[in-house]
Amino acid sequence: MCTIRPLVPMVAPTAQKQGIAAQLVAACANLARANGQLEQLVLTVTASNTHVVRLHERAGYVVYGLQPRAIKVAGSYYDKLHMVLHLRPA
Repeated sequence: MCTIRPLVPMVAPTAQKQGIAAQLVAACANLARANGQLEQLVLTVTASNTHVVRLHERAGYVVYGLQPRAIKVAGSYYDKLHMVLHLRPA
């Protein structure tokens, strides 16, 4: 079973604004490309987290859908953006 902690930064606050998140996103894509068999990576991002949305857009991810009220945290609903990164040219 997987425990999900929504709205928690993946990079420690003391290490933010150093490009570490972009390096992690790029490393993940590079590992997927090196696999040779994967064609795309798919993820969801909390829509209101514009910093993370932009991070993934800069890495080449594109939005392909929105799931309204996808999660509920402490009584508040949050929308999720569905994003995809194509690993090979079409």
